[in-house]
Parts: sequence; structure tokens; C-alpha cells
Amino acid sequence: MALMNLAQSFRVTNRPGGCFATKVDLYFSQKDSTLPVTVSIREMRNGKPTQRSLPFSSVTKFPSSTGAPSSDLATHVHSFGIVDSDFTTADAATQPTTFHFRSPVFLKNDVEYCLVITPAGNSKNYKVWVAKLGEFDAGTTNIIAKQPAVGTLFLSADGLNYTESQDIDLSFNMYAASFEDSGTLVQENEKFDDLTVSSIQGNFQVGELVFGNTSSANTFANTAGVGIVKSYNANAVVKLVLTNRQGSRFTSGMRVNGAESNAIATINGINDHLQDVVHYNFGVINPPDTVLSTDLKATSNGNVTDSTFETKIELNKDNEMISVKKVLSYSNEITNNSGKKSSLVRSAMSTVNPNLSPAIDVEKSTSYVINNLVNNVSTGETSTSGGDAAARYITRRVTLTENQTAEDLNVFLTAYKPDKTNIKVYYKILNSLDSDDFDDKSYVEMTQSTNTGVNSVEKKLDDFIEYKYVIASANKTGTGGEVTYTNAAGSTFTGFNTFALKIVMLSSTDVVVPQIRDMRAIALQI
Repeated sequence: MALMNLAQSFRVTNRPGGCFATKVDLYFSQKDSTLPVTVSIREMRNGKPTQRSLPFSSVTKFPSSTGAPSSDLATHVHSFGIVDSDFTTADAATQPTTFHFRSPVFLKNDVEYCLVITPAGNSKNYKVWVAKLGEFDAGTTNIIAKQPAVGTLFLSADGLNYTESQDIDLSFNMYAASFEDSGTLVQENEKFDDLTVSSIQGNFQVGELVFGNTSSANTFANTAGVGIVKSYNANAVVKLVLTNRQGSRFTSGMRVNGAESNAIATINGINDHLQDVVHYNFGVINPPDTVLSTDLKATSNGNVTDSTFETKIELNKDNEMISVKKVLSYSNEITNNSGKKSSLVRSAMSTVNPNLSPAIDVEKSTSYVINNLVNNVSTGETSTSGGDAAARYITRRVTLTENQTAEDLNVFLTAYKPDKTNIKVYYKILNSLDSDDFDDKSYVEMTQSTNTGVNSVEKKLDDFIEYKYVIASANKTGTGGEVTYTNAAGSTFTGFNTFALKIVMLSSTDVVVPQIRDMRAIALQI
């Protein structure tokens, strides 16, 4: 049968949970001399083929003029998933042409799909074997008396609108994977160098090749390691991040040269990436009867790599580290880790159903790390601005309704505050009769009045507790217990019309930090 755009519907049956298709055999009697043909598995909707192909199912084959050997095996895989291989044609439907899917394609049980064949350029030179009711089975004297229970054949002139052909079915064999009971995948951190550079001449270009140079000459003759520019940030501290690092390590004082831009810089430092929180964003299929578990072998801030995969990881979620870990730059892995990778993720897969397995899309697997910027120093926070704390939140200035003066202030925080952490709250106020500038007012620390000594359970991130903060009694010296303050001229004011808050978050370790979910401030009249 000559090809236009042809689709054969089919349904997976008697495979609870589904299966993974690995390849399909088609039977060609004629092929084009130059143009390829594409096979894909698509979804069906309302009994008709759609344009939505299943992941990894699209495969393109070129005819024998490509020079590929005649073989059942794919001989070349392009980066975008097209497979080149030779065709087999025959006068009878006995010699298959096999289309290997780039990765096993997951098919749900008892769901209808279709196998779509599309010749390039609407070529009329491809012909495939089909079974038609009432005709002879090719090469035999047997009459085809009934249709196989696989589905329906559809024909289309434009690849969009399909017409059923009730008495014809495509000749094909589709193969499903049979999995072992268990398997393991280990993925490692990319080869990157995060460089701090100076003495810069020119501008590095993202995507260009950069090489290390042990001399002042701008030449490849002195190459000491190479990489590709991933990012170039020319701020006050200039960062040059290289990926795909190869060759020997870089060191401080070495020059780096851009192969295209001819930019030159001197390396001041090679930076690692601290990870207090790590998030692995993996595309995952986890069918019934299968188990996927993931753990991490990381490196400490002191360059000691875990001896085992001891940190349990939940994919597609933030994972907080128990102690500070880091991912080393390529050059630092050579210097401090004997060239071994500093971050390894292991995925253990198991199944009790040979038709099914967990699956990870390794090409789209990404991760990001978070380093919490926090310290345990609160000196200087009662100044008009600034302070030594690394983590703080400052509210907008709040001005009360005209002619309304508040004489007290309460602040409520719903917070995760485990041991090793603390939260301090500060206020600054201004009375409408005070001529001072609000920005020149100093912050004043408030007092925690409820749940003193009560902390959240560490690592139980939903253990939020409400804490109340009040103005210290030493600052409420009005005749009725109102808040008072003295301005720069020495005048004393009672109450306020404008206020702002500062919340300072403290911790003795990067990996255990306070979190605030809700904040309420109530200005009171006494």
C-alpha cells in the first residue's frame, strides 16, 4: 500500500500498570531513494489520531543512500533523537525494518494509541504491507478472513484530518521491555569552574571557548585546561563561570583567554557552591508496583566526601542538609578531592512487575543549590540603618489615619524557630509633631512576651509557633504607660503616627534557619 500519512490505532491489554515499548517492526515493499520516513506513537482523542506524540517515540529513518549498513540496529543517533539506519524491503511481508525508540516509551494499559507513519515531502515512493479483508496473505494461498483485534487504520492527505479504513490493518510488530528486578543510576555534578577574575581586557562571550594560560601570551600553545563560558558577570566582583571543563586545573594567578572574543583576565579565586538546601528537578515516571529511592553522597565544607550515600533525597522538593555541604569547582575537585566528583546522586529502582520500571529523564535532570545567608550577629541593629546581621526584613513605613495617634505596638509572628536560631524584632516611630526625619530615627529592640524558651522541632518544617513581641516597659514611660521617645533636639514625645518594623533572623549554623510565615502588627491606643 502506498503511503500518504498513515495511522494504525492499537491498545495495550493484559499488562496491568502498562508497559514500555522499545521498538516497532514495519514491513516495506518500496522506499524512496532519498527522502526519509518518520514513525511516532501518538495519543488518540475521540477515536481519532492527534498531533501529540509520546516522549521519545519519534524516529526518522533515511533510505540506503545515506550509506548506513543494512542492520536491525540503529547506527547513528543525532542529538535531537533522529535515528539513521537502512531499510529492508521485500516482495512479501517477511523482512522487517526496525525503528528503535530513543528511550522506552511508556504506554498505559487499556488506553488507545496510534502508530503514525509520515513520509518526508509527502513522498509517494514508500509502500508498506497491510492486511486487507478478503485478499490473500502475501506469499501464501490463505485468505484473510478476519481482522486482528489491534485497532483501526487511518489515512490522511495532510496529516491533520484522518479517515478510517475499516477493512485494512497495518502489518507491524511492537516490542515491550522486560525489566530486571532492580537497577541503579548514579549521576554526578557537572564539570564547572566558578572563577573570580580581575585585570580584565575585553568582554567574554557566553558560549565561547576559554582556555587557561600559564604565560602572558594569548595563544593556545600555553593551554592549561579549557571550558565553555556559561555566564559572565562584570559587576563589582567579576565572575566568570565555565562549564564542560576539561584538562588540567586552574589556579589563582593564572590567565584565562577567550578564543573568540580574545578577552583576557587573571584568576583571583576559584569558588565552590555551598549547599544548605538542594533541589533535584527530575522528570520521573513511577508506575505501580515500582519503587524509586534517591540518596546523595556529598562533600563537606571541609572538603571531606561522605563515605556512603548517606543523605536521603526527595526528588522535586527542597531537601535541607543536616550539615553544610558544597559542590566543588572542577579545579578544586582536582586540588582538594583527588579529582573525584564532589556530589553524586544515586537513584535505586526496583520492580515486582517485569513490564514496568521507574524511569528518569536524564537529559532534563537539573538541580539547584541554596546557600542560606545568615549569621548570629545582631550588633548595630539599633542604628538608624544597617547593622551586622546577614538576614533581615524591613517593612514599609506605615502612617496612621490622620489625627490618629497610637501609644503602644504589638507584633505577632508565626514562625519556625528551632534551637540554634533566634528572631529579633525592632521598631522605629515618629510623632507627627516631631520635625525630625523618619529615616534619622534609630531602631529600638522589642521584647518577646509569649512562648519564651519554646522552640520549634528541628527539621519539622511545619512546626510553626506564634510569638508576640511588645515594646519594652522601659520605653513606655508615659503617665498611662504610653510609649515615649526623645528626638535629636531633646524634646520628649508621647505616642506615634508613623512606624516601621525590622525583623532580624539569626542562626549559629547555615543549615538550620528560622522561617516566618505570618506577621501582624497592631498599633494600639491606650
